[in-house]
Amino acid sequence: MATGGIRGLRKVQVGLETTRGTSVPATELLLATAEVRANFPLYRNEHPFGIMAEFGGPTKILQKDVDITLDMLGVSYEQITWLLNAALDVPVTVDAAVPPPYGYVYGASTSAPLGVAGPTGPSSLTLEGLWTDATDNEAVEIDYVMARSFRMSGEQGGALNVVADCFGQDILDAAVTSLTLPTDLEPIIIADGIFYINTTFALAAPTPALGTWTAPAAGSWAGKIISFDLEVITGLMPFHGVRGSPLFDVHKESIPKNFRLTVRALQDAAATNSPAAERTAALAGTLRFVTLNFVGTGNRKFRFAGACKHEMGEFLTVGEQDGLDVVDMSFIGHYDPTSAGVFQMAVASDQATAP
Repeated sequence: MATGGIRGLRKVQVGLETTRGTSVPATELLLATAEVRANFPLYRNEHPFGIMAEFGGPTKILQKDVDITLDMLGVSYEQITWLLNAALDVPVTVDAAVPPPYGYVYGASTSAPLGVAGPTGPSSLTLEGLWTDATDNEAVEIDYVMARSFRMSGEQGGALNVVADCFGQDILDAAVTSLTLPTDLEPIIIADGIFYINTTFALAAPTPALGTWTAPAAGSWAGKIISFDLEVITGLMPFHGVRGSPLFDVHKESIPKNFRLTVRALQDAAATNSPAAERTAALAGTLRFVTLNFVGTGNRKFRFAGACKHEMGEFLTVGEQDGLDVVDMSFIGHYDPTSAGVFQMAVASDQATAP
């Protein structure tokens, strides 16, 4: 190790704000890295150098905020909840009795097929960490952190990775809370996931009463995941307005939430769920309901379910593995009036507490 290399270690800690924009002490150390960029532009006069200007010196900063790229490699069932709170909504708690200690649903709907109450809007986070100019380390916190978008991906033999594009209100001097690394964490493994396609949201996302949380119906298709990439657009953005303060004090949902999912997976070639049958649905532009379902040890579960259509009507058989077809599929989120929504995520864990 090069001299001074230990200073390259990072510590990213997070706390859930009760009032957006009011920072709180961190309560958990994340297995994540955060790339931070301060957007503090200085708007100067445009007069030539050496000319006496009527307004000397720099003008007032019009606005400032912070961009954060949060990278969670091998994200766990226990820690993925932090991101989903700041990206989607305050979750609905289902079956909170032991076992399991908790289960959350994000992006829920008030309609009967999903069977849970509706969302109330996302929370905001406070991030803590060390800022350095390679000479001095400074303990700082970033308040009002929320996610514009996030991308989940994974491949055979690996774990689920999440990269989130976030924004924050300001960088403030604050002591880093003394925390120990959580020990009861289990990464979401791609080999523990199965991909499904169904004809209704009720089949794709059975009501997650977690004590009896069942897998989605096999529907028209079920198979092991080779690789996938899921991009979720939250539509959240900082709103500065014309309040006169360089800091934003409120966020807006600028566009409706949506997603794009690409999957490479094994598909059974049985007559009832053959590649030919799914290709017909793709060409016809039929509304499909997809599920990524991961099951860990104990009561640990993670599920994404979305209403969508095949992108451009494409459905490709690209080879075979283990006697099954290898297929490539791309889906674009599409509002489903029956379930009154586009997608839903659900998480269960044996951890005693959660954000």
